[in-house]
Amino acid sequence: MQYRFLGAYQTPDGRWRIEVWAGRGAQWYTVLHDGQVYDRDGFLCERVPLGTVEAVLRANGVSMADLRPETADGPDDGPA
Repeated sequence: MQYRFLGAYQTPDGRWRIEVWAGRGAQWYTVLHDGQVYDRDGFLCERVPLGTVEAVLRANGVSMADLRPETADGPDDGPA
């Protein structure tokens, strides 16, 4: 079974990145901080549900509203 990369979101400073993946009829997320998979007390945040993403970001002072869609040039801040 192939997993598909659906896209990513990141904070404007690029320190937090959330990758969206799908496969086997499900969707899940990978949380990266400063380019590394985030380690939450020994638990790598790979293939986690959205609730885990929200909890990790909240615990680190980041809101889901801070995330922007990533483009080839970096985060998409919307129309200029």
